[in-house]
Amino acid sequence: AGGFSGQDSPHDTSSARITADTVLAARDLPSPDELVRSIGPVEAELLRLLLLVPDEQLRVADRLPPHLLSSALARELWGAMLADREPGPDGEPRRFERGRFLDALDEESRALAIALYASRAPIPGLGDSPDGGAVDVGLVDHGVDQCILRLELDRLEERGAYTRGELTEAELRGDAASIPALMEDERSLNEARRSLHRRIDDASLLARTPGGRP
Repeated sequence: AGGFSGQDSPHDTSSARITADTVLAARDLPSPDELVRSIGPVEAELLRLLLLVPDEQLRVADRLPPHLLSSALARELWGAMLADREPGPDGEPRRFERGRFLDALDEESRALAIALYASRAPIPGLGDSPDGGAVDVGLVDHGVDQCILRLELDRLEERGAYTRGELTEAELRGDAASIPALMEDERSLNEARRSLHRRIDDASLLARTPGGRP
């Protein structure tokens, strides 16, 4: 079946519904809800979109470095998606196949992936039934892009908190040589945060505009 790029099914489905409980039965692993909570809501939303609409994996591969994901488990699952799409003998990325992908995962990553697949929460662009139906490419693109921007903002916030701590310590010990550089770092991070907030707001406004695409 052709997808957005002619390689993937735009909306990956299987004949039998996969449930996280099946994978976790009789295994010493956290519950599906605990696994999803362990990676945070933004990472969970992003990874779920990337699993359900596999074309998005290739679209954002260069824009989603692993360090943007704060959870080791989320990084492992994203890394497994990229590894699964490594070019085949013809030099083209392999078509995403859910069964093959899940079979290649370790138990914890597989349980997380299945928990994300099993979620019945609606997502913009996929409607109320993520297992089938038309896909609004623009809305899905927007959802993925917004998640990446929010992750970038989270990492900037972490760097800002670290820099503010370093600056406070430098001021307390009277380290006049370090203070100017730390103040400049803080100024640059504040500007980067403001720029990201503007990009997030602009993308949201564009998505609400009829005919607009992020």
